[in-house]
Parts: sequence; structure tokens; C-alpha cells
Amino acid sequence: MSEEKVKYNPKPKVEKTTPTESTINPQLVQPVEVYKNQMFQLMDRLDEEAILEELSGRITDQVCYEFECTDKTTATGKRLVAGVSWKGAMEMANSVKNIGADPSVKPVGDIRNGNMFVMVYCKDSLNNVGVWGSSFAPAMRKIWSKEKNVYIEVEDNFAFIKAMNKAQRNGILALIQNTLKEDFIQGWRNKGRIHRLEAPKSNIVDNNQTVATPQISTGNSAKVVPETKKDGLF
Repeated sequence: MSEEKVKYNPKPKVEKTTPTESTINPQLVQPVEVYKNQMFQLMDRLDEEAILEELSGRITDQVCYEFECTDKTTATGKRLVAGVSWKGAMEMANSVKNIGADPSVKPVGDIRNGNMFVMVYCKDSLNNVGVWGSSFAPAMRKIWSKEKNVYIEVEDNFAFIKAMNKAQRNGILALIQNTLKEDFIQGWRNKGRIHRLEAPKSNIVDNNQTVATPQISTGNSAKVVPETKKDGLF
């Protein structure tokens, strides 16, 4: 009986690599556009809080938000991205006079995928043009149940109001010229009314652009309601 020859298969050569932030935690690596979208979502949440603040009788001054984003096409390698808030849109409309929500057209809204979706018709009466501004707000909110010792979902009674005001904001901003918006933003910046949104620094690279993973944090300027069991809100 002859013995079969067994071929020797050496183990594949494995190159040693130095662990990086991306290999340790892949979730930290994200495109720059994802980062910017998260920051705009933060602005949207701050607008909802500002709307509730004013409903409670407290005046807010958060007219514009901005955050820094790395941009290799600029001389400094950085760029400021600014966004006009709900409060800022209302101030613009009051200054321009001829732009705002059309009182003759009733806002429309319904529940879509767990969100209150609202459309508001805004009009430029001087130029006789109009647009439908739209937005949404979660139809449910979470509160802490002492009896069950867990968070439970309940209907958000202010969902329609928040969505309606944000839709009005979007409609007004769509009708105002970009050059005029830039003038407003620069004027607020000169008055120190720009609220800077901060994010922790981290080495996240995408297409030669380095960004940071944003947190719900606005430094010392804009207020964010903490997500704690004490106030029971998310």
C-alpha cells in the first residue's frame, strides 16, 4: 500500500497593522455629508425647543446657528456652515414685511410613519408668488414611568405646533433671496447673536476631509434640554 503525499500549505502571510480609530470603532468613520446632516438635525431639535420656550412665555434669541466643517477647497482648510433658525426666519419676515404665512390658506397635516407632517403655504405678496413649506415632528414622546420603572411613549400634544412652525420657517426662507439671508446672518454675527454648535474633535477622514462626530452640545450659547429621568423627556 502506497502512502499518499500531502502537499504542504503554508499559512498566509499576515501583515501587522497599527490599530487606528477607524479599525477600533468603525462607527466613528462617516462621510462629511452625514456629519453635516446630523448637525442640521441638531438645529432642528433646538428650533423645537425654542418654539416651546416661547409658548411658555420665555423669549429666545437663537436666530442663527453655525458649525465648522473642514473644506480642503478653501484657503484656511475650514468652512463655517450657517443655518437660520425658526426665530431668525420670523425676524426676517417681520423686516421684509411682504413675506410670511398666508392667513387665507389653512395649514394641512397628518400622521406619516410616526411623525406629524405639516404643510404651510407662505406667500410673497409683493411679487405674488408662494410656496408650500413643509416639516415634521415626532408624534410621540418618551417619558419616565415611575410605576413601570421604564420609559414609555405618549402622544406629544405639541407635535402639530412644532411641525407647523418649522414648516412656516422653511416656507419663509424659501422665498427670501440668498443675498438677503447672507446680510441678515452677517448682521447677527456682528451683534454676537450667532450660536456656535460645537463638536468633539476626532480623526475621521473621508475623501481627504476630516470631521468630528457631533454631540448634542452647543457650548455656552444655546440651551439643550438634558435627556434625564428627572424631566422625563427625550
